[in-house]
Amino acid sequence: MATQQHYDALTVARELVLIGAPATSVSVEDAEAIYLSPLHLQKLLYYCQGWGLALLGRPLFRQPLCAWKYGPVVRDVYDLFKGRSSGVFPHEIPSAGGPMSETVAALVEMVWRDYIKFTPRELVAMTHHEPAWREARAGLSEGAHSDAVLSHTTMREFFTAEAASRMKCKPGFPVLTAAEVWAAEEAFEQSGRRTTPAADFEAQLLEEC
Repeated sequence: MATQQHYDALTVARELVLIGAPATSVSVEDAEAIYLSPLHLQKLLYYCQGWGLALLGRPLFRQPLCAWKYGPVVRDVYDLFKGRSSGVFPHEIPSAGGPMSETVAALVEMVWRDYIKFTPRELVAMTHHEPAWREARAGLSEGAHSDAVLSHTTMREFFTAEAASRMKCKPGFPVLTAAEVWAAEEAFEQSGRRTTPAADFEAQLLEEC
């Protein structure tokens, strides 16, 4: 089974929203759901792209991330919710392309679970301390607007190092890089066999030490 190499950012954004509000298709809030604000969604998209570069060796979505003053932003997703701070409903994000592979969906879920504990403001602060955003904003004043694009190379290097650091906390884990584990999982899925649950990935790779 062949998998799509690069998705539209809207596809990844919709998947992130559906994880928190899987049964919500109309604009009526569910007390059990977790709704992402547009700002929260933008920062999770950045972390999906970073971990995709590190673990799958490629970006998850084709649109660039721009170094805006409140952290990385995908313009196509921003334009949908410009000027809005309330939570996003799944039906508000249009479908853009085919369904995700199970491996990519697992990675997106892993990112959601690992970063949902942070508020949007905390995620903004985190991105401001990471090298890709700082590199793209070099020489700009704090509040200046910029459409400078974050480097995939810089993001890959940062998240690969982050994965290696987290893997060191797993003394019984096989001597493989995190990227090798994910590449093997994707190959396993493409063979048509059943994949490993996302929860296993989270526990093995991105659980806090």
